[in-house]
Amino acid sequence: MECNPIILDELHHIPLFEALEPPQLEKIISHSNIHRLPSRTILFERGQTADHFYMVNNGQIKLSCISEDGNEKVMEILYPKQTFGKAVMFMPNRIYPVSAESITDSEVFSFDMKVFRSILKESQECCFRLLGIIKG
Repeated sequence: MECNPIILDELHHIPLFEALEPPQLEKIISHSNIHRLPSRTILFERGQTADHFYMVNNGQIKLSCISEDGNEKVMEILYPKQTFGKAVMFMPNRIYPVSAESITDSEVFSFDMKVFRSILKESQECCFRLLGIIKG
């Protein structure tokens, strides 16, 4: 995705990205993509290997799973500026624990987990800022 000042400013106000310095955020953006999803489109399935985390730019995304009795259990409905799938980045088995599907025509940004993790590995200061924001 192109790194323009509007996107930089917009993402810098999202808690997950607040800890990043501008060059780090630019690196994340340069390895990101935009996905335009028609209503009722599966973004990822539960059990799928997780390589990306996401942010809703517009529309609505449903996170759900199928219960043992075969019924769908909606875990969360996500709206613009909400991120999701990021906790998987810190799990030993990077597998999505839920499925994600667009409820309405939606647009989401995807961010490469490996790139984000590499930034955290390179910068202890960034890790501490991120922990402060998350736990704050």
